[in-house]
Amino acid sequence: MTDASRAPSETIDIEFSQHDQLKKLTYSAEEVAELFGISRSAVFDLFRTGQIKRSKILTRTVVTADEVRRFYSSLAAEAQ
Repeated sequence: MTDASRAPSETIDIEFSQHDQLKKLTYSAEEVAELFGISRSAVFDLFRTGQIKRSKILTRTVVTADEVRRFYSSLAAEAQ
Protein backbone atom coordinates (compact mmCIF):
# COMPACT_ATOMS: atom_id res chain seq x y z
CA MET A 1 0.00 0.00 0.00
CA THR A 2 1.43 3.40 -0.93
CA ASP A 3 1.42 6.39 1.38
CA ALA A 4 -1.15 8.10 -0.86
CA SER A 5 -3.61 5.20 -0.54
CA ARG A 6 -3.06 4.70 3.19
CA ALA A 7 -6.16 5.29 5.29
CA PRO A 8 -5.73 8.17 7.79
CA SER A 9 -6.25 5.81 10.72
CA GLU A 10 -3.45 3.45 9.63
CA THR A 11 -0.02 3.88 11.18
CA ILE A 12 3.40 3.38 9.66
CA ASP A 13 5.76 1.00 11.45
CA ILE A 14 8.91 2.83 12.57
CA GLU A 15 11.92 1.20 14.20
CA PHE A 16 12.79 2.42 17.68
CA SER A 17 16.10 2.11 19.48
CA GLN A 18 16.65 0.62 22.92
CA HIS A 19 15.87 3.99 24.46
CA ASP A 20 12.55 4.18 22.62
CA GLN A 21 13.71 7.09 20.47
CA LEU A 22 13.35 7.25 16.71
CA LYS A 23 16.59 6.20 15.04
CA LYS A 24 18.26 9.00 13.15
CA LEU A 25 17.70 8.60 9.40
CA THR A 26 19.63 11.64 8.19
CA TYR A 27 22.45 13.87 9.41
CA SER A 28 23.25 17.51 8.68
CA ALA A 29 26.67 18.52 7.38
CA GLU A 30 27.47 19.81 10.87
CA GLU A 31 26.55 16.46 12.43
CA VAL A 32 28.65 14.56 9.86
CA ALA A 33 31.58 16.86 10.66
CA GLU A 34 31.16 16.15 14.36
CA LEU A 35 30.89 12.38 13.81
CA PHE A 36 34.14 12.25 11.84
CA GLY A 37 35.99 14.94 13.76
CA ILE A 38 36.42 17.20 10.74
CA SER A 39 35.31 20.71 9.83
CA ARG A 40 32.04 21.56 8.13
CA SER A 41 33.98 22.87 5.13
CA ALA A 42 35.81 19.52 4.89
CA VAL A 43 32.41 17.79 4.71
CA PHE A 44 31.42 20.08 1.82
CA ASP A 45 34.74 19.21 0.12
CA LEU A 46 33.78 15.52 0.47
CA PHE A 47 30.39 16.34 -1.09
CA ARG A 48 32.08 18.20 -3.95
CA THR A 49 34.50 15.34 -4.70
CA GLY A 50 31.72 12.73 -4.48
CA GLN A 51 33.25 10.87 -1.54
CA ILE A 52 30.05 11.45 0.44
CA LYS A 53 26.71 11.58 -1.34
CA ARG A 54 24.31 14.23 -0.13
CA SER A 55 20.55 14.49 -0.48
CA LYS A 56 18.19 17.41 -0.29
CA ILE A 57 15.03 17.59 1.80
CA LEU A 58 13.35 20.78 0.69
CA THR A 59 16.16 23.29 1.22
CA ARG A 60 18.22 21.23 3.68
CA THR A 61 21.31 19.27 2.67
CA VAL A 62 21.41 15.95 4.51
CA VAL A 63 23.39 12.71 4.49
CA THR A 64 21.52 9.46 5.01
CA ALA A 65 22.54 7.15 7.84
CA ASP A 66 23.34 4.48 5.22
CA GLU A 67 25.71 6.88 3.45
CA VAL A 68 27.44 7.73 6.75
CA ARG A 69 27.96 3.99 7.37
CA ARG A 70 29.18 3.45 3.78
CA PHE A 71 31.72 6.28 4.05
CA TYR A 72 32.91 5.02 7.44
CA SER A 73 33.37 1.51 6.01
CA SER A 74 35.37 2.91 3.10
CA LEU A 75 37.68 4.68 5.57
CA ALA A 76 38.13 1.48 7.57
CA ALA A 77 38.91 -0.46 4.37
CA GLU A 78 41.53 2.11 3.33
CA ALA A 79 43.20 1.85 6.76
CA GLN A 80 43.82 -1.89 6.34
